[in-house]
Amino acid sequence: MSSPRPHLAARALARTLRVAPLIVAPLIVALATSSARAEPSQAELARARQLFREATAAEAAKEWAVAIAKLRTALGLKETPGLRYHLGFCLEESGELLAALVEYARARALVSGGTAAPDVEPLLGPALERIVERIPTLTVELPPGAGEARVTVDGAEIAAGRPERMAPGRHAVEVTAPGRKPDTRTVELAERQRLVWTPELPPAAAPTSPSPASPSPAPATQPDSLGANPRRFGTREWVLASEATMTLVGLVGGVYYLSRAATAGDDAERASAGIDAVSAAGGGDECSSGTFSRRDLCVALADSLDARDRARTWATGSLVVAGVGALAFTGTWLLWARPGERGAYLEPAAATLDRGGYWAGVRGRF
Repeated sequence: MSSPRPHLAARALARTLRVAPLIVAPLIVALATSSARAEPSQAELARARQLFREATAAEAAKEWAVAIAKLRTALGLKETPGLRYHLGFCLEESGELLAALVEYARARALVSGGTAAPDVEPLLGPALERIVERIPTLTVELPPGAGEARVTVDGAEIAAGRPERMAPGRHAVEVTAPGRKPDTRTVELAERQRLVWTPELPPAAAPTSPSPASPSPAPATQPDSLGANPRRFGTREWVLASEATMTLVGLVGGVYYLSRAATAGDDAERASAGIDAVSAAGGGDECSSGTFSRRDLCVALADSLDARDRARTWATGSLVVAGVGALAFTGTWLLWARPGERGAYLEPAAATLDRGGYWAGVRGRF
């Protein structure tokens, strides 16, 4: 699945939100940049070894959160199969099975690429087999005639007809298809469960033609709700608050999903590097015919790329929503002023009929 690049999303948003381009552009630039990591110095290596000793002590005490934090800090200084394996083990023990699979696979790739780790290498095979067995899967089998159905789990689209690895716990599954009623379920996945579910998707009822509505009487003239007390919280203020909320939610969503896309891209790069390392070590040239570790790395790479593309799509939509909200807020603020205040305002539409023809329009001033 392809999706717009981050700079294309920024360009589309700038065209939509010309009144506030400085709000969105710095967010996109800040989240789209990354830097390469240099070789560690002797001081950094010493710090990484100290962090590893502290992490193994926390691991022995089953303080998984402490150990995970120290291992990730050490990996920021120096990447080794031992650090990757111990991080995967702590993640597995804390219940983060999908993240543990990525760390185990990365440790195997480092070993296959020539990094010596005699204390960890015998543990990697059993760890990978154990974690793959523990991770539950969900397979959505579409009924006959479903056509181009769309399957989402927790708001993220997945492919139908094949097992998808999921974290244990509750997941909201929705299946929609043209001309059919959607089927939405909440599934509870336990460790090692292999769930296969077929949605019902009954045909949607044919739309009925509406009966012609009788003309309603003209409403009585009401006094202007804003004219009685210009300072109270009236209709204009509610509209402005709604548009500001829309803008804020769009920006927060855009920042969040751009961050998710960057994280998924980093995971994809690690998995790709692992695949290259396995190939160089004679692990096979294709995912379907490679070694056990290469197949797992291919799965991790595909999952990371799918997650990155979904996050970019959601980020684009969120930022467009923010742009529309900001543009609407600006228009409401400029064109809908309180009575008695100076500034731009619009009067209600007026229409007249005379001998020269029919005229209708909106009057206003700035």
